[in-house]
Amino acid sequence: MTNPTIALAYDLPDYRGSKDYARLAALARRSSVVCILDYRVRDIDTRDVARTQYMSKGYQECWSVCSRGTSYITVFSQADFISLCEHYNLEFFEPPAAHQPAEADDGCICKGNWRAIVKEVEPLINKKFRDSDGKEHIFFGVVHGSDDYYYGMYPLDGGSAVLLSCVGSIAGFGYELVES
Repeated sequence: MTNPTIALAYDLPDYRGSKDYARLAALARRSSVVCILDYRVRDIDTRDVARTQYMSKGYQECWSVCSRGTSYITVFSQADFISLCEHYNLEFFEPPAAHQPAEADDGCICKGNWRAIVKEVEPLINKKFRDSDGKEHIFFGVVHGSDDYYYGMYPLDGGSAVLLSCVGSIAGFGYELVES
């Protein structure tokens, strides 16, 4: 079901993509993990950016992969989780080996407080933006990289996601909101 026009996680600069689903299950137990997966809508194969969620109540575990209210995977065993990750050709972003919380650059508008920037840009999630070359992108939110926070743009014509430093505004990088 892979769509060759949409970039795989392996193509994103400075981020290592992985399909080690046992590792993903273990990582998801500790924190939400950003991933990209195949899915089919109206007989069209495409990919989506999603994240893992993990819940545990006593002896019962639950793994989910969801995005903007759409749940692609919800299962109660690690074996089922791994099987469905394979089915959806899921790739996830490997966290940096020695992860340290980001120390925000003095120019970063969030000043180390990612909640403030997320709250500020939340109304823009899933909105279309046009770059200075006329290409349209979907804004998918704020991504925490190994060294800073980034605005995330996903080009509508496929290709690799674009990560813009949170130093400054989205408009400052040559992206303008496309009126709906």
